[in-house]
Amino acid sequence: MNRYKLLTAHAVFIIITGVVLMFQAYTIPTRAVQYVVAAGTILSGVFALLTAYKSVVYKDTLKYHVLHAIVLFGYGVAVLFFANDVASFLVITEYFLFFYGVTELVFCAFLMAVKSKPVYKIVATRMVIGFSIIAGAVMVLAASSINRSLALLLAGLSLALSGIVTIVFKSIIRKVHENKTLIPVAVS
Repeated sequence: MNRYKLLTAHAVFIIITGVVLMFQAYTIPTRAVQYVVAAGTILSGVFALLTAYKSVVYKDTLKYHVLHAIVLFGYGVAVLFFANDVASFLVITEYFLFFYGVTELVFCAFLMAVKSKPVYKIVATRMVIGFSIIAGAVMVLAASSINRSLALLLAGLSLALSGIVTIVFKSIIRKVHENKTLIPVAVS
């Protein structure tokens, strides 16, 4: 598999995880949902790690995908072992979404600092994604004190949208990397 297919698999597992959460939001969450979310994010992390391995030529991309793999593994393990009820699941998910959004912004700052000619379209898009994921985390946090089902729905929606955006963004990255006039940077 090439890195673009691996990246798609990474995104698809995030989407599946988000959709499972959305469909289970208004039913009583069971241990099965907890296992599906943990497995989905861990599998997504595996594909992020494989994407990093296939992106060794692009050092910034390698760092980005390794960081995402670590975060996804951490979230999956935390959900699996520490989400004993809906409240703890939501807290773990809020932290994950917030951290995921912040890592996008930190990575953008990193690209701006180290690249002599960063591809601003990529940086701007990743910044929008980062702020959107943080906004999703804030909405989950706000909803969790009012209606846990709504918070689960928003968490699933945030996860699914981040996966969808990754698939859409993949085509932008592919074009940038295939265009010989642009410097290959970040996020494949």
